[in-house]
Amino acid sequence: MVKSAFVVAVVVFVGGLAFAAAGVAVADNNPCHVSHTCPSDDHSYTWAGMSCTSHEDQRLPEDQIPVDWQGVRYWCHVVTDTGMGGGGSPPKSQPSCKSDRAAVATLRDDAASRLRLNAVTRTVRQLQSMQLGGSTSARRGFGPERTLYRLRARVLAARLENRSEWLVTLGDLSTGATVVVGFPAPICTAGAPSTLRGRMASARTALVQACGLARVDSQVRLDGTATLEGVGFVPSRGSAGASGVHLALRPVLAFSSGSCRRAG
Repeated sequence: MVKSAFVVAVVVFVGGLAFAAAGVAVADNNPCHVSHTCPSDDHSYTWAGMSCTSHEDQRLPEDQIPVDWQGVRYWCHVVTDTGMGGGGSPPKSQPSCKSDRAAVATLRDDAASRLRLNAVTRTVRQLQSMQLGGSTSARRGFGPERTLYRLRARVLAARLENRSEWLVTLGDLSTGATVVVGFPAPICTAGAPSTLRGRMASARTALVQACGLARVDSQVRLDGTATLEGVGFVPSRGSAGASGVHLALRPVLAFSSGSCRRAG
């Protein structure tokens, strides 16, 4: 019986090594490395403003951002941001991380560690009709800025704010209600919990890939539908990206779409 248990343990261990090796092999052979449209598996190029590796023995001390891409775990660190999330020409100027309540919009404030990560499903219309107090009350207890919302909506437009944050306008599936959601650049999330930094980076990359935002544009009209999860955010009155005093979602932690595309 002891011998049998030992044999099973060895088989499981060897099988685990084979699975891990297969994952690294998939990462090494993925053609996306040629076009630089996915994380590098050996720190050989910059992707989404980050240098990455899928090899544990190549992981650097600063590689603290986990990114899961097509079933492979990469470890990354921020170098600089191209404003895109994929290949293409670099921007003419450096990105600016200054924005409305920037620390809150990138989860760099103390309340981020107390964020409720069990997503609450809502519609755009429900978010738009929420009665909001000030931003201070929104951060307390179970306020909207401590809540993760799951949303399915139409994708209407995107604009790159300060060459760093993609601000995307979503529309309700059955009404004219809209909501603004934000995807910050990885260079602007330094100081946020590493797990949340990884989710922000993955969501931004999923947006760029799904909606064809590989080029830097100040404004892009979009079409299609998407499902996402984002943290509630109360914009300051009169700030860029604020739609009145309606609730926004900044940052987005998950994004998926099989139909998002550039319109027109």
